[in-house]
Amino acid sequence: LIFFFSIFCLITILNGYNLMDGLNGFVSGQMLMIIISLILLINLNNLESANNLQQIIEIFFSICLIFFLFNIFGKCFLGDNGTYIFSLFLSILIISFIEKSGGKVSPLLAAIFLWYPAYENLFTILRRINKKKIISKPDVLHLHTLLKNFIFLKFQNKFSNTKLNSIAGIVINMSLIPNFFLGILWYDNSTKLTFLIILQIFVYMFAYLKLAKKYS
Repeated sequence: LIFFFSIFCLITILNGYNLMDGLNGFVSGQMLMIIISLILLINLNNLESANNLQQIIEIFFSICLIFFLFNIFGKCFLGDNGTYIFSLFLSILIISFIEKSGGKVSPLLAAIFLWYPAYENLFTILRRINKKKIISKPDVLHLHTLLKNFIFLKFQNKFSNTKLNSIAGIVINMSLIPNFFLGILWYDNSTKLTFLIILQIFVYMFAYLKLAKKYS
């Protein structure tokens, strides 16, 4: 049962990141913040059992950082295959990190790191079902797409489309910084992590409803 649940979660994350892969630096930027959070957790909390993962994490960090710098300027893109490979590797890395922490890290930390792609996937499915649309077909009503529309309409005469696309990705990632900061701070407290996830979902829905009224 645990095996099948884990596979379901992995597929959810993979599809969620694939839905998000439309803004420059959005997916790779989130992955960078997750990797930085893992490195900080290992170094700040003396998680010796997870030290053997640090070299792998640092290598993945270097790869993501190089890609992010090129991606933010529209010079390279993940595409479907790249998104699947990066998100699968990252998900397995987070699972391994929590397992090797020896019970010092709450399993809910994985949800803190990956709630956005997971909720994006779930909300998209429910939204399409509610509107009686085929759930497998793409649309332009994701939160990051609505934010991009808002930024494009406000600043289209000041910046190029590539820069505006990157700005939208950076804005969303910056709004998620408190999520990773508090996740690091509360890494061993499941109650606080649960509250944090619920709070962020409310913030997501508030932002989505505000933007959907004007920019859908």
